[in-house]
Amino acid sequence: MANYSVQLSTKAKKYLDKLSDSIAQPIFDAISSLETDPRPGGCIKLKS
Repeated sequence: MANYSVQLSTKAKKYLDKLSDSIAQPIFDAISSLETDPRPGGCIKLKS
């Protein structure tokens, strides 16, 4: 399976940096996991 790249905007990075580590770390882990599996089980396609 191909690896993907996840990029956060500067605004998103600043927002996450303001959060405590106990809150921000699981978010970073979830975002990082999208690099290896961009469509994890249970995800739903968004509609406009």
